[in-house]
Amino acid sequence: MQTVEIPHLGEFVKEGKIVCWVRLVGEAIRQGEVLAYLETDKVNMEIESPASGVVRAIFVSEGETVQVGTPIALIGEVGEPLPDVAQLPRMPVEVRQRCIGEASTGGPFSPGSIRTRQQVRKRIVNIVVLSTGFFVLLAAFIYSVVLGYRFPWWFYAIFFPLQAIILVLNAVELFRLFGFLKQQRM
Repeated sequence: MQTVEIPHLGEFVKEGKIVCWVRLVGEAIRQGEVLAYLETDKVNMEIESPASGVVRAIFVSEGETVQVGTPIALIGEVGEPLPDVAQLPRMPVEVRQRCIGEASTGGPFSPGSIRTRQQVRKRIVNIVVLSTGFFVLLAAFIYSVVLGYRFPWWFYAIFFPLQAIILVLNAVELFRLFGFLKQQRM
């Protein structure tokens, strides 16, 4: 039997919530196939099966938040008996519904919407980073003008084209974000 645990996702991720189960008890699964969807405060991800076999037990119900490293499921062979309840890492729970139906309807925690949120966050981070660079350079320029400091000619030759490039990149990223969001609504 192979125990599936909430994976360690970094130093600052301490817990995760099982959004939905893709495979239920008694269903066959191959190594690397998606077993469940996990949502944390930092990342949303798929939990893959570490082994091929049959889902023998599920220990965490949908919507339940558990600590990193907590056993969430048990994968075993087809004819392999389930260990005694005292030997199990946790008490099994009954999960009756898989997330396929929710994913097809585009529910708030469906795999498609999780990827959509990740893509939107990525675009927003790009915009913030580009904007920060623009405003830092602009602030340095204004501060120097207020103090009466004169930059050498090469500074202006670099500064203004660099500002223009940052503005264009920012505009392109904004258009991509709005186009992406508009596409998601259709």
